[in-house]
Amino acid sequence: ALLLIKPWNTNNESGNEIAQNGAKQQDEGVGKSANEPVKHEELLKSSQKNQNISANEVGSQEKITELTDNQPNTNKINQTKETRSKEKLKEIKSKAKQVAAEKNRKKESESKKNTSATADNKQKPDQSGNADANLSNKLNDDKNPPTTEIFPSPTDTESAHRKEPNDTIDNSNVTANTQTDTNSLEADVNDEKTAFESIAATKSKQDSIELALAQIGNPKTGGSISLDWFAETSFGVDLISKELSSTTPTLTDWITYRNANEIIRPTLDVSFAGGMQFKNFSLATGANIYAYASDVNYDFESYSSDTTYNYNYDTFGIVIDSFAVINIDTIVNGYSGINKLSYVEIPLLIGYRYTTGKWSLGIQTGPAFAILTNSVITHPTADLSNTSAIDKTYFRNTSFNWIAKPSVHYMVNENIGLGISGMFRWNLGSLVNDLQITEKYNSAGVQAGIYFKF
Repeated sequence: ALLLIKPWNTNNESGNEIAQNGAKQQDEGVGKSANEPVKHEELLKSSQKNQNISANEVGSQEKITELTDNQPNTNKINQTKETRSKEKLKEIKSKAKQVAAEKNRKKESESKKNTSATADNKQKPDQSGNADANLSNKLNDDKNPPTTEIFPSPTDTESAHRKEPNDTIDNSNVTANTQTDTNSLEADVNDEKTAFESIAATKSKQDSIELALAQIGNPKTGGSISLDWFAETSFGVDLISKELSSTTPTLTDWITYRNANEIIRPTLDVSFAGGMQFKNFSLATGANIYAYASDVNYDFESYSSDTTYNYNYDTFGIVIDSFAVINIDTIVNGYSGINKLSYVEIPLLIGYRYTTGKWSLGIQTGPAFAILTNSVITHPTADLSNTSAIDKTYFRNTSFNWIAKPSVHYMVNENIGLGISGMFRWNLGSLVNDLQITEKYNSAGVQAGIYFKF
């Protein structure tokens, strides 16, 4: 009896162990079933991350394409840098394609795994039910002790499902590697963008230098900076007015007599000028030759008297009467001639010129430094009785004027033009050294000339 019970107890204990193991495995199966939605959500999140990574890769490729399309023309800069940049860009594109292909392949693999996991979830309840039935049959069978074969051997689907934790770890590694590749790709794109910006900056600096050199070598081809050189010569006639006055009362008659007997005459004016024109503005200098002249006619009358005494005598020679005869003679002294002061002046003129077609209108104005070159002057004496020649030292050797020259030109061709200009000149001070007298001239004239443009 004891021998019969002992094996039964042994079998009972083994059955209990088997039952406990079955329950434990059933609990594990239930746990796995409960954890399946969590794993499914993790797979969905991983898929979304992969899609975001793919989108980033597409954005990176678009950035690369945009940078490539907007790459400036770098033919005139360092060819070595440009070649290296292009090679690096090709490597980045190739790497981006490889990463995109790898992502698509892994995405398809994950999709297949998700399908297998769904099928496995449907099969697990049946497997749990079969495990319970087999466990009951084995516990009730005393002759056949239970073995570890009470649970069916795992199917391929279950094996695939049991490997999901490892697969999840591998997928995380793939995601991390993909993110690393994407970060590397973005870093390469940023480096390439920086290189292109550096190339563009270098190109801009080089273009600025070339533009400056072109302007120095050929000012006329400086784009908006246009510098033209010109020269002109003209001649004409000046009409002159004179201002003669004195603050000394004793000289009033002398001033009045001169103003009445000196008639201003027109004089010849010749101009030579050259300068440069920047856009519509000009700066010029040169030399002007001009003179102040007047026709003078001085007449002076002087009187002389001659007294003659006559006597009457009687027959005895006695003076019986006498008388005096006084003869007054008028003497006229005079001078007729031309008074002339000759000058050479050096102007400094700024101007503005407006051009339309072949015609141009302009104005120039500025100061001028005048030098007295010759004087032929005769003045009456202070008592208005005679004339006397005036030495050159009576006049100032230098003086200052102000000039204004309006002009109109017609260009016969690109470099030669004909023009008419006005000449207005004002003395800025008296021309004589005598502080009691002020003698100044103003003139207005018209000149015709030829204009050269270089």
